[in-house]
Amino acid sequence: MLQPLFDIMRFGWLPVPAELRSGPRRFAVISVSDLVEVIVDQVTSGTRSGQRIEPSSIASISWADVAGAAGVVRSKPLRLLRFWPGLLVGLGWASSAVATMTRRALPLSSGKARELLVSDWTYDTAVQGAMTLEETIAACLPDRS
Repeated sequence: MLQPLFDIMRFGWLPVPAELRSGPRRFAVISVSDLVEVIVDQVTSGTRSGQRIEPSSIASISWADVAGAAGVVRSKPLRLLRFWPGLLVGLGWASSAVATMTRRALPLSSGKARELLVSDWTYDTAVQGAMTLEETIAACLPDRS
């Protein structure tokens, strides 16, 4: 469901929630290949502790970090298109209503809008040898035009 975001990034824009007064929103990122590696390691290791794990390729980044990495991958800078949180929540609710009526999932929902507005979504369990943010974004932006 992130493909529309990467499609917009190809045009040089990154829509993001506006920053908090206390600073940028922070979140963790994990590439699909790193996540698969963690899952396979957990299944094949034979040790099942029952503990929840929260792996991340990059434990703490901001939207500006994502824009910077995408700019490196594209060889062109990205601009942040900041949305006021109230507008983002409203768009999420409207999108959820449309999805319910059409029975078709849309990239933005009320739940996704709430997730985007969390101020700190970081983890402390980094994957060893993980992909960099630039590598992760390059895998999602195969057409660098």
